[in-house]
Amino acid sequence: MSFARRRLHSTTFYRQEKAYNGYTLFTPLYSEPNCTWLIDMEGNIVHRWELPYRARLHAELLQNGNLLFAIDDSSVSNEISHLPFSGTELIEMDWEGNIVWNHKEPMMECHDRLRLKNGNTIIIKYIKIPKEIAIKVKGGIPGSEADGVMWGYALQEITPKGELQWEWLPHEHLDPEIDAITPLCPRYLWPGLNSLKELPDGNILTCSFHTSNLYIIEKETGNIKWRWGQGKISFPHDPSFLDNGNILVLDNGRFHTDVFFPPDFSRVIEVNPNVKSNKDSKMKAGSFAGSTDSRIEWEFKEENPVDFYTTYIGGCQRLPNGNTLICEGALGRFFEINPKGELVWEYINPFYGKGPGNFGNTNSVYRCFRFGPDHPSIKGKKFNLNKFYLWNNLYARNVYNLNIKTNDNSGNNIVENSKNNEKNFKEYSKKTSQPSASQFSQKLESKVYSRLKDLGY
Repeated sequence: MSFARRRLHSTTFYRQEKAYNGYTLFTPLYSEPNCTWLIDMEGNIVHRWELPYRARLHAELLQNGNLLFAIDDSSVSNEISHLPFSGTELIEMDWEGNIVWNHKEPMMECHDRLRLKNGNTIIIKYIKIPKEIAIKVKGGIPGSEADGVMWGYALQEITPKGELQWEWLPHEHLDPEIDAITPLCPRYLWPGLNSLKELPDGNILTCSFHTSNLYIIEKETGNIKWRWGQGKISFPHDPSFLDNGNILVLDNGRFHTDVFFPPDFSRVIEVNPNVKSNKDSKMKAGSFAGSTDSRIEWEFKEENPVDFYTTYIGGCQRLPNGNTLICEGALGRFFEINPKGELVWEYINPFYGKGPGNFGNTNSVYRCFRFGPDHPSIKGKKFNLNKFYLWNNLYARNVYNLNIKTNDNSGNNIVENSKNNEKNFKEYSKKTSQPSASQFSQKLESKVYSRLKDLGY
């Protein structure tokens, strides 16, 4: 990657009058120090949590303002250390960085976890699938099991004291033929879940990257109430239930099969789960799968498809004003679009780190989250902007960076600086047809260059 391209960082595009103004939370996958960051719309760092270990994949803010994340303590011995998403402990940390709760589980899978409305937590735990079931699972790359073992999951609901309240074993409820592994995926893991969401009725929405299916689990019975996706989406991530009853999901597009000729692309789609197809006679009672495009009621992809492509990670969030926040995780890029697909905000993660294997230096991010100033997670919290003065000089200095004097999250800074922001936007627009790149002073650019050189660029 050229220095000219990687010099773009922080907020690179911002249409304040069209964006959902608030604060964005993200956790770089591999950067040092191990931190979760909270930024405003101009890219200013307003808060951070210093983590005791590197967070596994992502950290999320709870309704009480605490941070929930998983870690992998290498000093803990287990038989899953060879699996790429393993972890050993779940930690809850308060706003000041104090650990207020933890749960140790040496067999944890760290793609996601779920804090329920009742205060309990659902975790994903690795288990071995019985051989008599594993041999029936269709698809995948032949012979790609891990030393002959197919690993599966147990979804476990635990109380704050760590007591088991509910357990769901996917291999007891999925169909080895219907829920086949995508042909180009390995067979060491089935089904490969990467998301957990609690629905208003208490059921669980989840997502499989190895079967390219979305599922709704009926919590009371464990039955699959709804499944959809295989053959229409590929390697999906981060589904969520919308107020209109539809489901929003990132279709990563890793193995798209319904296009004659790539370019490869990702897209975000909105699916109506209440439309059945007459072609789904093979599905079990109480479940159905879509086989027509009529299920997809909205989608976003770039006009030039490769301009938005994240093959293995990422997410999406429908915002209160109808806009959609998208995490193009592989490139560390977050962007917000309105319902027409117009770009209204863009941010590029400036924090790089050495990834495992052949990743090299990367700024990748698994998920990001937007919070309005009145969201329960941050309402009433105080931001000490002076604490991050040097950080922001290095990482948030661009055409949209403003002198913010307020130290709370009321959103007043957005209003107070609207005129200055509009002035900056107009001045910058005169210099370029599309404001999409940060501007640096010569002094700052030398700092950035020095920092990137330290990272190996």
